[in-house]
Amino acid sequence: MPELTAIGGQRCHDLTETKCLVPQLGSGPNNESGVGYLKRAEYVALVRYVADRFVEIVPEIDMPGHARTAVVSMEALYRRLHALGNEAAANAYRLLDPADTTNATTVQFYDRRSFLNPCVDSSKRFASKVIGEMAAMHRESGAPLSTWHFGGDEAKNILLGAGFQALDGTDPGRGACESRGAGSAVGALAAMREADRVGQGGIGG
Repeated sequence: MPELTAIGGQRCHDLTETKCLVPQLGSGPNNESGVGYLKRAEYVALVRYVADRFVEIVPEIDMPGHARTAVVSMEALYRRLHALGNEAAANAYRLLDPADTTNATTVQFYDRRSFLNPCVDSSKRFASKVIGEMAAMHRESGAPLSTWHFGGDEAKNILLGAGFQALDGTDPGRGACESRGAGSAVGALAAMREADRVGQGGIGG
């Protein structure tokens, strides 16, 4: 998934966000600060370095909110593979439901592309892939991954006031996954959290 770094690791003045993410928090229009990523070998070395000094790195990849980097990057992956006619691969890690027309605004005033959709199977597949890859790097470093921070904050639509769905589902249409037959968004997210246990490729493997 090279788009995660090729696009998600860059910030520039591209309002279409097809080359990079738009600047935020003083990152500037020319990919100058607050950008970039660690290469695989660099992350393994970092985990090993701090473990030798009795420090544990606890990765956090926020889901389903604060996921704009992942969503925009996976949409770029979708467009690239769709253009090649490979629909199965194009949709494998897509984090949006193309039929979802939700009018959402986040607390940072972004649109719905800031939310990973927990109602689609490809989101769960993405979570398993990312967590599995992180766990593999930790094993390689000699410091197996034992704790994962899921984030989970600010996944709300400010256009809906409080923006949350009642646990008993009494407010249909607010965060529900009914069109996918997955129950409530809360239930779908709980299912996605099962990706924390990714068997031999993940935590505890």
